[in-house]
Amino acid sequence: MTVLETEPPRILKVPVWQVTKAAYRDTFGNLGVFLIAAALPFGLTIGLDFAIHEETAGLGLGILHLVLSTVIGTFFEVAWYRHLLLDGATARPALVPHLDRRLMLFVGYNLLLTFLFVPGLFIEKLLPQAAASAPLAFGSLAFVLHAVAAYISVRFAFVFPWIALDAPERLGESWHRTTGNGLRILIAQVVVAAPFVLLVFAFGAVIAIIAPDLGALFENGRLEGGMRWFALIAGNILLFLYYALSCAVLARAFCALTGWQPDRRELLERFE
Repeated sequence: MTVLETEPPRILKVPVWQVTKAAYRDTFGNLGVFLIAAALPFGLTIGLDFAIHEETAGLGLGILHLVLSTVIGTFFEVAWYRHLLLDGATARPALVPHLDRRLMLFVGYNLLLTFLFVPGLFIEKLLPQAAASAPLAFGSLAFVLHAVAAYISVRFAFVFPWIALDAPERLGESWHRTTGNGLRILIAQVVVAAPFVLLVFAFGAVIAIIAPDLGALFENGRLEGGMRWFALIAGNILLFLYYALSCAVLARAFCALTGWQPDRRELLERFE
């Protein structure tokens, strides 16, 4: 049985606010599972960020960082999707992920969609002098490129729940199932990120008032020593919470638009 053979979708439009609230419940109501799934990828990401200073890296190192962080993040996403969609003891994550076909498919599709963001990264990293002469124009162009990449990525993103369920559906079916809902899902992912963005801005504003020199270093990503370690750890805690919330949004939208129910075990029993 595949996902396409389950009951038809219950709704035609994803309710943004309800999905957002449900994503927070799914994440903060399962913090123990989140910590297990995120432990190893979190440690690897800290090491990667310490080795490659993303804010000051050139285009080559910037793309390398993007690729490696995507691969590392995949370890977390596979485990988290399976927990959200299968909701059973056998789908609970392990501290060390299994290097199986499911993970390899996740990595491949994740990298494929990640490269959609390379044009925006190209504008940011390779044309700093041109951007300095017309910052508004180049900043707007980079924003538009990232926004378009994010939208296309969301339209194809149902491929990840399907891989987590060992189902055969892929990119074309994802595009079909998200028709009329791509922008809604993207808005929900932006909304779940809003508290973290506001928190970072508020922290930066407070630091700028209390210690202007330190605030300037924080803004430019040039912290050193203990402050850099603090920024790496705190920043990645927020990043992995966002990963969890973003996946939860997609899982909720996936269930709404495909009719999948987390208590179904057919695919799990078939492939494990």
